[in-house]
Amino acid sequence: MKRLFLMFSLFLFWLIIGINLYGQEGTRLKTEEIQNTLKEEKFELPFWKRLGVGIGYSGGIYHTGRELMKYTGEWDPFEWLNPRKWTYWLNSIEGSISYQMNKKWGIEIGGGYGWANIEVHKYNKWKFQLVPLWIGYTSSKNRIRIGYILGFADQTVEPTGKGYGKGFKISFEYRIDKIVGLFLSLGKVNFTGKEEIGFPVKMLLNGIGFSISYNFNLKGSVK
Repeated sequence: MKRLFLMFSLFLFWLIIGINLYGQEGTRLKTEEIQNTLKEEKFELPFWKRLGVGIGYSGGIYHTGRELMKYTGEWDPFEWLNPRKWTYWLNSIEGSISYQMNKKWGIEIGGGYGWANIEVHKYNKWKFQLVPLWIGYTSSKNRIRIGYILGFADQTVEPTGKGYGKGFKISFEYRIDKIVGLFLSLGKVNFTGKEEIGFPVKMLLNGIGFSISYNFNLKGSVK
């Protein structure tokens, strides 16, 4: 009986030691796995290697709004079927500086220059110039920008006039690849001028379009 009790005690002792050793080994392996994962996710680059410089062009179709809609002099109940009456094309060239927070996303600041010509009718033609300044969020597939816009407006036919404006623009962009993207934008610019004719006028920035851009990264930085 005593021999049986001794054997059972030894078995229990080795069982406890074995479980303890297994638990320590499992904990050690788990700790190593966590450390390796953290090491992979750790993002250690000097400040200058996180920076990138981007340049690009964007073009899009925007809604004119009621004030700048093309006027033909005739009532047309189906005018909404003709996009040429209520849309205009806006060109933009852009430059930005980006900073990668980690391998997945970063932030950017930038600016640009945009221009558009809108003809309401043959005696009411406009040339708009826009200077946007923005801050944004970037990732491999998405880009979101929130910007403040300064605007300049010229009436190019008699009576001519000049106006100045300010507004905002928010854009949401999906990157097809590293160069081409598609975007949706919302915004407006309100213009005022010394001349009473034509001003004030509101330019809408609600539209869709495409962008072509490239980001130059320093050697060893995140692409």
